[in-house]
Amino acid sequence: NPELARVADRHKLPLETLSPQGFLLRTLDDGDRPLLVIAGADSRGVLYGVQEAVDQVITCSPDGDVYATPCDLMLRPALEARACECYAVVKLEFDRLLSDIPPGKAFSSIL
Repeated sequence: NPELARVADRHKLPLETLSPQGFLLRTLDDGDRPLLVIAGADSRGVLYGVQEAVDQVITCSPDGDVYATPCDLMLRPALEARACECYAVVKLEFDRLLSDIPPGKAFSSIL
């Protein structure tokens, strides 16, 4: 992305030090405009950066104005595979649903 390269060079963003699946979130002023930079080492890094921004940085007012809380984060995953958490939540919810069904009625209740 040429625009990201320009901003990274102008503001000395350490994009080359991002580890696989890592990302950088930084608010800054680029001339006359405020920016929220979300950059990832790879496509997963970008995805996780956007998720972190939505969860922790981007907010909106009751009037619908969107704001970015000032931030300067550079994170990398603690684990290479992150999807196992989703499975555990789904499995726990499925087990809870099945526990509410009387014995012998599980198959017909699921359909």
